Amino acid sequence: MLFLVSTFSFVLDIQPVNGNETVNQTIYINADGTVDPPTVPIQRNGDLYTLTSNITIDAHPGIRIMKDNVTLDGAGFTIQYPVRGTPEYFPATGIYLHEVKNVTVKNVGLANYYYEGILLDGKSVNNRMIRNNIFFRGLGIRFEKEASNNSLIGNTIWGGYRYMQGAILVRSSSNYLYENRIAFSSIFSAYFGISFTDNSSFNAIVRNDLHTPVLL
Repeated sequence: MLFLVSTFSFVLDIQPVNGNETVNQTIYINADGTVDPPTVPIQRNGDLYTLTSNITIDAHPGIRIMKDNVTLDGAGFTIQYPVRGTPEYFPATGIYLHEVKNVTVKNVGLANYYYEGILLDGKSVNNRMIRNNIFFRGLGIRFEKEASNNSLIGNTIWGGYRYMQGAILVRSSSNYLYENRIAFSSIFSAYFGISFTDNSSFNAIVRNDLHTPVLL
């Protein structure tokens, strides 16, 4: 497999925020369409779920989507995990999609996640991650366990710790990664922009940009 990466310079303005609301448990978008707990700042209109506030979620994962054919629109708001101590000792995933299809996650800010900002696994298919801003401390986005025919389009993924990977595909094929921007802020990091393992094949990687720090 031939993988070409173009490099570029850009200024990122992705900052962890103090959430307007704090939630101490995982937020579920259930298979029946309900949101649990029902008091969180997510507005539902049919199959469209829209954030109405920044949220600090002290739970792993932060949001779990269990319903097919829905859209989670962040509307520019940020979901963050509270910072405490060394990140690898407090692992968490931001948004988790397991065995779902035709789900769109867009315009969401995600901050401080050490496992993944977004995780798709368990044969999740035909899902779209569009224009999300992810500040991560380990992995930005992971496709795993036969996640296939998913699209990752126009996302900005910024790593701010060591041992970082922008996007990793594990046993996942026929996915489409287009015009994503991946950057690392530390010269003392071990990192991969986009990586493939365990027979991940037939993935299309088109016009993605990788920015790495330069030591002068």
